[in-house]
Amino acid sequence: MVMDVLSFIFTGAFAIGIFIYLIKLNEETWRKYGFKIFHVRSFAISIVGYILTTIGIMWYKKALRLDEDILNGGILAFIGISLILYVVIKNIQKTSLFTGLWLSIIQVVVYLFLGYIGFYYIVIAIALISQIKPVYVVNK
Repeated sequence: MVMDVLSFIFTGAFAIGIFIYLIKLNEETWRKYGFKIFHVRSFAISIVGYILTTIGIMWYKKALRLDEDILNGGILAFIGISLILYVVIKNIQKTSLFTGLWLSIIQVVVYLFLGYIGFYYIVIAIALISQIKPVYVVNK
């Protein structure tokens, strides 16, 4: 019980520390380069890229398994990877090569995490908004 509370506190403190670090990092890139590394536009482009890449890979694997056309999945994955690379290239253009690569790695990790968590929040929000009610079977 005590360990659960301590691990919860430690995890919360760690998350707050990372959040503060990311805010400081964003402020530093704005001050030094006039460019915010964490921005809504780059987040949206990255999330669309991740989704297209994931769907494309799943489509490609299914097509391979069923001996169907693999081109559609490959095209979707290519478009998704291109969007992610677009964000990385923009980061490098706005900063230096080394800084842009490191910031892009941090950005990819943060955006993947936020996209993963955000997906579940959206599903929960849709479930709450749609007012789902339990279904009862009367006749068996």
